[in-house]
Amino acid sequence: MPEHHGASREEESDIAPHDILPKPFPNIHKEQVVNESVRTLRGEGEKVPETKASRIDAHFRRIDRALEKKPGLFMRLVKKNLLEEHTLDILDDTGKEDEEKINKLVQGIFESEKEILRRRGQGAEAEKYGDTPKPEDVAKYREQLHAKRVAQARDLEEWTDYLGGPDGKAYPTWYKYYVLRSLVSMGKRIRGSEATDTEPAVEPGYTKRSKTTTNPFPELDGGVLGVAFDEIKMSVARRLEAQAQKGKGKTQEEPLTILQELVDKGDFAKLYANLQDQNERIRREREKREGIKGEWRIFRKGDSRALLAALQGKGTDWCIDGREVVEKYLRTNGEFHVYFTEDKSGNPVDPRVAIRLERGAIAEVKGVLDKDQNIEGQFVDIAREKYKEFPGHERFEKTDRDMRRLTVIEEKMKREKDLTISDLRFLYEVDSPIDGFGNKKDPRIKELRDKRNPKEDAPVVLNCSSDQIAWNETQLTKDSKAYLSPLFPGIFEKYPDLEHLYTSFPEGRIERRTLEIGGKTPQEYEAELTKAGFKIAEDEKQILAKIKPSKERHETGTVRLTVRDLGFTSAALYDAICARAKELGLELCPPEVGPELRLVIKEQAMNDWEVIAMEPITGSGGGLVIFTVGMGRLGACGASPDVPWPPDEALTFCVRKP
Repeated sequence: MPEHHGASREEESDIAPHDILPKPFPNIHKEQVVNESVRTLRGEGEKVPETKASRIDAHFRRIDRALEKKPGLFMRLVKKNLLEEHTLDILDDTGKEDEEKINKLVQGIFESEKEILRRRGQGAEAEKYGDTPKPEDVAKYREQLHAKRVAQARDLEEWTDYLGGPDGKAYPTWYKYYVLRSLVSMGKRIRGSEATDTEPAVEPGYTKRSKTTTNPFPELDGGVLGVAFDEIKMSVARRLEAQAQKGKGKTQEEPLTILQELVDKGDFAKLYANLQDQNERIRREREKREGIKGEWRIFRKGDSRALLAALQGKGTDWCIDGREVVEKYLRTNGEFHVYFTEDKSGNPVDPRVAIRLERGAIAEVKGVLDKDQNIEGQFVDIAREKYKEFPGHERFEKTDRDMRRLTVIEEKMKREKDLTISDLRFLYEVDSPIDGFGNKKDPRIKELRDKRNPKEDAPVVLNCSSDQIAWNETQLTKDSKAYLSPLFPGIFEKYPDLEHLYTSFPEGRIERRTLEIGGKTPQEYEAELTKAGFKIAEDEKQILAKIKPSKERHETGTVRLTVRDLGFTSAALYDAICARAKELGLELCPPEVGPELRLVIKEQAMNDWEVIAMEPITGSGGGLVIFTVGMGRLGACGASPDVPWPPDEALTFCVRKP
């Protein structure tokens, strides 16, 4: 998520960093970054006692101040560090591929495959492999390494975006630090199991991670994070109370639960794994119950305990599983409307849909289909009937239409009915993205696509013959209507008439528009935006006032690309991104593209921000910024030359005219 102006500061917690962090990180108070924080604060005149607790707390005070001043910039630097230090290590100090490292990893994968065959009792097959991989296998393994590195980067981006975004504001900085520092040591997940006659019990957990670990990072689950934070708070409160009682001569201690023991040991990996297992057991039980009959319940300010009690142990994956988040939302004039289905006895106890209101208007609509909080298909109508009662429901109209249509297509495919051309264009998102209620794409989209043959469907949905589709650069001709492969230098200049462009089909669709710009003053743009109901903060008004639009109205073509589409597999600096775009035949946008796009885009996904690649403008705080379009407003984000952009960040460029 780009850095946006006006971000509110995260709320404070009643736990101090020194209450929890020395257990998992015993020497944190001696680390170089802590030394720097203490030295800086003392240089500013603050008294920092030379104790472990004081040094740790001082370090996090300094981080909080940095977050308060430039939250987006700080989180982007955190992301840069994580991507560089903890994704699969295949690069040298200059950022180029290190052949020695890659060859060692390739040999490791090769040996691993042989070992798997031996464990399966296929020793003879393993011996046929020889001692070194064949050239064709080396190429395959190298490709796998790049794919695994990209997957790891995406995982880390997801975690940092979540903790640095709106959902993470309920958590104190020390908890985000604890989570991210633990995360980079967590390798392959170990699912728990009970003992059998032949096998011992297995405790949930994660293997240790190293620089050569090829596994992805753990899946993000907002509900589990919320419950883990509550367990930590309760454990600290219990420990402090025990210490107080001991001081009074009382030594009786209650037995600890498994989760409390894990918190006391500072073992976040096992705590997280236990809670994941718990949620998955509940999900499996819920899938066995197909009834939709139930009732809505309302939770308002002062009802946080009742809401938590109603959700406890129900595996919703909602971030409101944690008390800190619930109290924060309800404290700020929030409301939750939750739909509970009936159990076998007819009691409405199983949460399936949650609608969160903020100051009377809808802020979120969530379900329990998966960890990304999408709504189960059979509950979309129930959710719609309810949320249409509240202001702000208009923002969900496209999402609602898309989810209902996806359910219809799902039912057709279950009954083995043919899909219409319109159905296929919708499923492949040819005309617009499919919007969902969850934090990510509805998983049914991929599940349904996986049941089809893209090469057979492509000519149908793209309305062209098979010989008009180029699946690689060598197949591309002047008669091609579609190109479905990675981009190459000059493509936008050499083939300006391509109707369909994908870096891969169907996921890598390149979004293009023809836009009319210019001929308006900044004051006219501001007036039009305000009249159309779009928000512009004071900072953005100042930025808008600095632009110099072209005098005449004229058309320009725009192209929206991710950093990954441009060929970067890891985070890249703004100047490098713009240079690569120019190689493809693109150029920076005139700044008026920002307000024009805001006026043109009528329907936009809730979490979508379109970032305009342009010559940065100095903002009110002195930093360089560029326009963004999203969430019903014209916004701005930082474009510092020293801060990298992650691979999945998308930017909009203009097509260079011949």
